[in-house]
Amino acid sequence: GPLRTGSGMRQKRAESPDEISLVSAAECLGFVFEGREGDVCKFLCKWRNSWLANIETGSQRRFLDQAVQLSLPVLYCLNFTSARKRMSIVVRFPDGKARLITKGADAMVLELCTNSTLGTAKKDLSTYARVGLRTLVVGVRELSENELETLRGDWEAASKLLSGRAEAEERAFAKVEKQLTYVGTTAVEDKLQHGVPETIKSLREAGICVWMLTGDKLETAINIGNSCQLINSEIMDIITIAECSSSDNVRRAI
Repeated sequence: GPLRTGSGMRQKRAESPDEISLVSAAECLGFVFEGREGDVCKFLCKWRNSWLANIETGSQRRFLDQAVQLSLPVLYCLNFTSARKRMSIVVRFPDGKARLITKGADAMVLELCTNSTLGTAKKDLSTYARVGLRTLVVGVRELSENELETLRGDWEAASKLLSGRAEAEERAFAKVEKQLTYVGTTAVEDKLQHGVPETIKSLREAGICVWMLTGDKLETAINIGNSCQLINSEIMDIITIAECSSSDNVRRAI
């Protein structure tokens, strides 16, 4: 969330640099995250859109002269896991409609999307991967009140379980995580920490074997390997492990 320094400047803190980058990018587009009070997220919005339909702004222009404060209640949230490779929230917007917003790995989220722009999205993802950017895909879906009521019942039932609660919550969300509308793709530079290339170079010169294990796209992995001097045009010993369903299969592939 945002913090204010003694000089009034806004600073941000988050679990990952990615989140700070995405919030900063949203500010450039007129959506300023002010903070969170319980389950309610506070925003300042300078961009006219359909979600402001029930708010009097006094202007018909795309950018507003004065920012409108938005309070968006987060009704449900299912955090990211390595198995699901995505995170989803259900938010009540100012127009009164509840929307599911999902972000996560492209291979996972694109399968849940239905619109016709996915071909372009896949080309963009490939382009971003080749230059070493970390990507996320975002999809959205408007929920009917019946779907919201079903999710509420499933979520409350899951909260009462002593065992298997996480699995029950995932099943509850799986019922609505479908037929998403593709919103867009984010691409964030994954900067190396200071001194990484020099350290890896020194280790290799000392005869120490260095491995890079990653679940990234092959193009992204090659780019990062080059930037940290783990590989170059003369060293291309890259092992791609695909469709390995067990640790034994991985060992055989290696």
